Parts: sequence; structure tokens; C-alpha cells
Amino acid sequence: MSGETEITVGEVKHRLSSIENKLDRIIRVEERQNNHTDDLKRVFVRVEKVEDRVRQLEITAGEASVRTSGNSGAITVFVSALASIAVGIIVWNLRG
Repeated sequence: MSGETEITVGEVKHRLSSIENKLDRIIRVEERQNNHTDDLKRVFVRVEKVEDRVRQLEITAGEASVRTSGNSGAITVFVSALASIAVGIIVWNLRG
């Protein structure tokens, strides 16, 4: 009986050691998961900041294209007027 008790105690020690190793692995996995959760939160905050920047750039680019369209029309009218005046002066000098 003493032999059986020693085997049982040895098995218990072995199983406890196995349980201890598995618990240690579980704790490490939990720590990694917590670190990944924190990393994901930081990444999402950065993504939100980038989305805000992109949104602001899109708004600014839209305003710039509206201004550019209006400016290009005004520039075309101005250049056409200058060309007409230049042609008129040249014709007037050639006739005169």
C-alpha cells in the first residue's frame, strides 16, 4: 500500500506541475490579449485621427476646386478682354 501511495503522490505532483505550466501559458496568453487590446485601441484612435484629416482635406480640396472653377472663368474673360484690346490697338495703329 505504501508503494501505491507513493505512485499516487508522484502522479499528483506531476499533474500539479502540468496544471501549473498550463496556467502559466494561460496567463501569458491573457497578457498578450490585453496588450493587443490596448494596441488595437491606440490604432483605432490613430485611424480616427487620419479619417478626420482626410475629411478636412476633402472639404478643403472641394472648396479649392470651386474657387478654381470660378477663377478660371474670370481669368478667361480677362485674357480675352486683353487680347481684344491688343488686337484693337494693333488694327488702329495699322489703319492710322
